[in-house]
Amino acid sequence: MLTGRVGSDLVLTEPNDTKICKFPLATSDGTKDNPITNWHNIVAFGKTAEILSNYVKKGEQLSLSGNIQNTTYEKNGENRFYSQIIVSKFTLISNK
Repeated sequence: MLTGRVGSDLVLTEPNDTKICKFPLATSDGTKDNPITNWHNIVAFGKTAEILSNYVKKGEQLSLSGNIQNTTYEKNGENRFYSQIIVSKFTLISNK
């Protein structure tokens, strides 16, 4: 589960007739004197992607739950790691 602010406006794409919506989500951690912002790569599919892209805008607060998908790939001879959250449920907490 994550609760944070959406980092960009959501765009719905439909490659191969599958609705996909990708966006960054910022969450806060740390202390009041030393706040830390963590950015998460979020992906939604199907009807969830369609609803999110229609109603959620940059800066709005969103709570979501889902599964973590980790991918390892090679770039320029180095192993890279990419992690994203696949949305299963969400709640729009507030509008900006």
